[in-house]
Amino acid sequence: MKKIIALLAVLIFVTACTPLNNLSLNEIIERNLRANIELSNQTRSGYKYYLPRGLTILRIKDFNEVAIGSNITYYMYFDLISYFNNVRREYKINPDAYFSMPIIHNDGFGYLEINQVGKHFFIEIMYNYAKIEMMVEEHQIRKAVQNAITILTTVRYNDNVLASLLDRNVLRSNKIEFNIFDTVRNVESTYLTSVDTEEEERSLDTDLIR
Repeated sequence: MKKIIALLAVLIFVTACTPLNNLSLNEIIERNLRANIELSNQTRSGYKYYLPRGLTILRIKDFNEVAIGSNITYYMYFDLISYFNNVRREYKINPDAYFSMPIIHNDGFGYLEINQVGKHFFIEIMYNYAKIEMMVEEHQIRKAVQNAITILTTVRYNDNVLASLLDRNVLRSNKIEFNIFDTVRNVESTYLTSVDTEEEERSLDTDLIR
């Protein structure tokens, strides 16, 4: 019980100690990395993570998930195969991006890249062998990054379960080809587009049944 209270205290400090609008994106990333939160409220086959308050899971398909909160949709992908094989890739800063930075903490690595698309901003953030994509308005950027990095820094993998999934070829059966190490830099994300297409197909099927 004491451990849970302590973890909640850390989480409250990370998310509410300083007004979000007064923090730079670098500061938002750094304080979440330093917090090292060991809290989770979402458990899947092979991994678990903490979903921040105010976010709701909209749908789950294989190791792809979609969450929504405060008019922001979070497209999430967990790359269990790359984690299990300890794949590493260096991120090169994009000088043409609205914002671009590598994320490095101890053995963890990833990146945050934001590109402007018309009046909106396409956010790609990868860390801990998981990636989240969001399309937001400018005033939503800090909130979106805060929620995304909270999720990514709390992802924990279960090696025994992953080994079993690999033995049964479950991980390799995912039909969506999605490389978390490469930035998309526009709305034509392979994952984002494929998930939206599948959702539209399900809606059409439902309408036909009716």
